Amino acid sequence: MMLGQFIFVAFLLVSASSKPVSIVWTDCSNSSYSGRISTVTYSPENPTTGIPISAVASGTLSKAVSGGSSTVSVIVSGIKVLTLRSKVCGTEKITFPLGLGVIDLKLLDCPQAAGPIQFVMSALIADKAPPASSLVNVIGRDTDNALLFCAYIKVQVG
Repeated sequence: MMLGQFIFVAFLLVSASSKPVSIVWTDCSNSSYSGRISTVTYSPENPTTGIPISAVASGTLSKAVSGGSSTVSVIVSGIKVLTLRSKVCGTEKITFPLGLGVIDLKLLDCPQAAGPIQFVMSALIADKAPPASSLVNVIGRDTDNALLFCAYIKVQVG
């Protein structure tokens, strides 16, 4: 085997091994939003690529919601790689290109009464995902286009 081929194979083996994942979920809403995220719990406690990662964000909503829309933007290493427009109610699946991962989101249960709310995220980041820093921004609006919630989710692989 030539040295170049050996280095390439070694790179693939290192890239394909599991890497630590750090997730920080921040509420980015202000007084113009009717929803707030107050706590987020993660499982497992020390996530890695190649295994399912769960997050439950809990908060409150100051008004009832019958529907609306959300915008999810994903920036990886400073480059916007995805913008998804969806609903604020129900479930959503985000599949990343090249088999790098998938995120399942459980959003509001509409009609959603004012009071406690939960968002549930289940993610699987492939072992082949390269070390990178990502930012996911989620903004929700009701059917009148009023702001409901805002979250920044910072994900660091490797």
